[in-house]
Amino acid sequence: KFELGVGLKEFQGEDGKVTGVVLSNDKVVEADVCVVGIGVVPATVFLKDSGLNLTQRGEVVVDQYMKVADNVYAGGDVVRFPLPLIGDTANIGHWQIANKHGRVAAKNMLGQNVPFDSIPFFWTVLHGKSIRYCGHALKWDDIIISGDPMEFKFVAHYVKDNKVLAVCSMNADPAVSTAAELMYQGKMPSGDEIKENPGILLEWNKYTEAKVTKVGEMKDGEMKEVDLGQGKALLVYQDGEYSAIGHKCTHFGAPLAKGYLGNGRVRCPWHGACFNVKTGDIEDFPGLDGIHKFEVRVDEGNIVVKAKKSALEKTKRTMDMCAADKEDKRTFLIIGGGPAAQECAETLRQDGYKGRIVMATRENVGPYDRPKLSKAMTVKPEDIVLRKQSFYEENNITVMLNKEATGVNTTEKSVKFADDSTLNYDCLFLATGSMPRKIPVPGIDLGNVFLLRDPVNANDISEAAKDKKVVMVGTGFIG
Repeated sequence: KFELGVGLKEFQGEDGKVTGVVLSNDKVVEADVCVVGIGVVPATVFLKDSGLNLTQRGEVVVDQYMKVADNVYAGGDVVRFPLPLIGDTANIGHWQIANKHGRVAAKNMLGQNVPFDSIPFFWTVLHGKSIRYCGHALKWDDIIISGDPMEFKFVAHYVKDNKVLAVCSMNADPAVSTAAELMYQGKMPSGDEIKENPGILLEWNKYTEAKVTKVGEMKDGEMKEVDLGQGKALLVYQDGEYSAIGHKCTHFGAPLAKGYLGNGRVRCPWHGACFNVKTGDIEDFPGLDGIHKFEVRVDEGNIVVKAKKSALEKTKRTMDMCAADKEDKRTFLIIGGGPAAQECAETLRQDGYKGRIVMATRENVGPYDRPKLSKAMTVKPEDIVLRKQSFYEENNITVMLNKEATGVNTTEKSVKFADDSTLNYDCLFLATGSMPRKIPVPGIDLGNVFLLRDPVNANDISEAAKDKKVVMVGTGFIG
């Protein structure tokens, strides 16, 4: 049941437990459990006296290179960053953006001068309905809809000044993947073109499965899934050359043949990850791993794909990383333990940084797949970690758990922690994410009023809500 157009006045409780919620119209809603999900605020309290540029909301202001100040970078939910698509800055709290921030920051920490260039891509599944969104539209002049919302299958285009700023779909995933790649390439159809052909994005994405082909049967710019007997591959023909890579996305196993082929890379139809069609390297996110590349040759008019059986059996390929060198005395410090932090650490090693990497997180577990917490609330931390402990050991990445930063001194290039320890850095990456907002009303601290941030929160909510009346405060995706 929805209570619309009202606010929350207070929580009622007895014996330390919530019993009801008082709305702004004085209506009381009985509750055995209450989950608060009203958005987040940047976790930047510890930066208050750092001298770094923060917005009134507490976001760390970065440039297109994720730089905050000399030798200080930040990314993920914590930042306000330039978004070329809208010609303004934005704060977007989502996995894919955090991944890319981590990579861009790492490359610029190494002096590579790489700007942020991703198209925001959001996804979820609610009540069996698949929802996808790409771009960023805060204001629009028109919404052009293709399909039938009443049938729960449609594509909505958000248009301002004849420019499509965002595309949202329900049960039409490939359309949004296609739109994201077209936005990235600067080839997105205008609002007028969408009106003339509302189904243009879906038509752009009709790729089918097929066997390994003959010369001349594939059109330039085409890709298709082919069967190699022991497994499948994605065959690509572009700019007069054939290439073959793994056929599944490494994030959730989506069939890449249903994605969109851009300029030298294929974009996943479900969540927007991108892979280089020549190397299989992951170029945009979510996810961490690349896919395998396979040998392609022309033999008497036939296109032949040769692949190792082990590569066909295992979709994911960990990106190559350099070994640490004790002679390199530099320390790159990463504060936070989310996707931006993880990708930053991995990209540093991938791009040849041989010094010390330290990742400090206030949580008691290393980086994990946080979005799963709202979908599988009984999940255990060890089941959703992004990497096993052996990965960090093999790549000489130090992960400090239960290590909460309390201050940054950019003059001395040091970070102070809650345990009174201090760590000096040569380069610093801030990726502390965000914190659930608390409602400043009486009763918020009652024992069965919950916020959702970590596995313990998720497990506690799941246990407390069994066969109980539950009140959701907030109508976001947490609710």
